[in-house]
Amino acid sequence: MTNLSRSDAPWVDGLRSARLCGNDRFEIEAIAASPSGAAATVRIEAGAVPEVLMLLSGEAICSAAGMPAVRLAAGDTLLLPADRVATTVDLSTNALVLRAAPAQPGAGHRDGLRHGERLS
Repeated sequence: MTNLSRSDAPWVDGLRSARLCGNDRFEIEAIAASPSGAAATVRIEAGAVPEVLMLLSGEAICSAAGMPAVRLAAGDTLLLPADRVATTVDLSTNALVLRAAPAQPGAGHRDGLRHGERLS
């Protein structure tokens, strides 16, 4: 999948998403809020890996227990740490966000040293 507008992904609770690209090390997903109806909420579970959210259009409010809410506007990028608690992102109508994350540990991760890669 390379384009959400050509996706046949269904709308569920005011959202639809599609994997744009990825491999055994990372994944990038597009998440769109419905152009009609009320705002939609993306729920992000407590994590084991960091995630990056980039708001391409619309507005959003990101909140998590014990943290102040963060308002996002189109063009804003937010890094969610690996040790985060469950997080919600309330998207405005017609918002579009990219979500990028490395693979979960142990879920297809390759051992870089086994493949001849070295840290510099």
